[in-house]
Amino acid sequence: MSLQPVLKRDPRTGLGSHQYINGACFGLPDIGTNGQYIFPYAQGPTYFNTDLTAGKTFSLSSDGVRNLRFRIPAFNFLNHGLNSFGTGYASQTTLSLNGTSVSSAAYSPSSGFGFAPYKLGRRLLEVSANFSF
Repeated sequence: MSLQPVLKRDPRTGLGSHQYINGACFGLPDIGTNGQYIFPYAQGPTYFNTDLTAGKTFSLSSDGVRNLRFRIPAFNFLNHGLNSFGTGYASQTTLSLNGTSVSSAAYSPSSGFGFAPYKLGRRLLEVSANFSF
């Protein structure tokens, strides 16, 4: 048996900073009844992708058979953190509550329902060289 909550009001209203759904808008259905199966669409945190690749190929012979290729891809080169519901990897996570950064904190679903308090992301750079003959 599926138990669905009752909507008291639109869960997309009355949101705080980095909150994407309001948990106070849901309630328990009356005994013997069920709530809605289709809820209003709520957006989650947006994904912001900034990747860049630069490459250069040098010909080392006149016939073009021997080549040396350098490639430098940069991932998240703008170093833009993304809001997230989960922690991901501990080395990539910074928790910010009330404007202060906390390295580890207890997360309570009852007080933080719908919030994305974590920031994920770091800048990565790779360098590669490829010699073809």
